[in-house]
Amino acid sequence: AAAAARNSQLATEAQLAKLTNELNPHFFFNALNGIKALTREDPARSRLAIDRLAELLRYSLRQSERALVPLSEEIHIIKEYVALEQMRLEERLQVQWDVQVDTDACELPPLSLHTLVENAIKHGINSLPEGGTVSIKLTATESQWQFTVMNDGKYSPISSNGSGLKNLRRRLELQKPSTTSFDIHSVPDDGSPPQVLATLKLPR
Repeated sequence: AAAAARNSQLATEAQLAKLTNELNPHFFFNALNGIKALTREDPARSRLAIDRLAELLRYSLRQSERALVPLSEEIHIIKEYVALEQMRLEERLQVQWDVQVDTDACELPPLSLHTLVENAIKHGINSLPEGGTVSIKLTATESQWQFTVMNDGKYSPISSNGSGLKNLRRRLELQKPSTTSFDIHSVPDDGSPPQVLATLKLPR
């Protein structure tokens, strides 16, 4: 029984490692596309963007060795990523933060919240000619951390099944299948412009 349990644990760790390795190319492909758009228009800003990408790379390499990271680290790397995207999208991308938790007390799977923000920009704001806003809210109850990311734009089931979100769902299932939840859907239509809401809940 002990051997079987150990083998099961090793299999799970192997699957998580594989998913982490799959995550990095997806993550950097999107970032490099953003830098490519800047290289001819503004070489100085593209060099700054490359510096930001290097910071993202360092974080990604470190996170591959850890199952959980402090929320403070995740927020830092999201802000680096957002700054990178704002170089490309400029005033088309607005980001609002509402942090109501102790960011050093919370730990989460690395790049999980980042994936929600990246998805909101890539499939939401990026598709709107006039751009829009991404709102990030972090709250807590006695038993859960709750992270919500809302973006302007229409919900697309196809984009919600893209590699980034599919990867995130699988990683959550492997780590804490009974105590985590993830959902993404359109906000009920009340006549206002369409929005998409993604919610990630993790145990405290």
